[in-house]
Amino acid sequence: MPANEQLIFDVPYPERWLAAQKSLGFDSYNLADQAGYC
Repeated sequence: MPANEQLIFDVPYPERWLAAQKSLGFDSYNLADQAGYC
């Protein structure tokens, strides 16, 4: 996937992580914080 110049230069630093996730189509809240069986 090519770099998104708007994301790099126009989005304020504190918002970049969420904006990058959104541009890739996923939400980090859906990622597990542990591996294996609970």
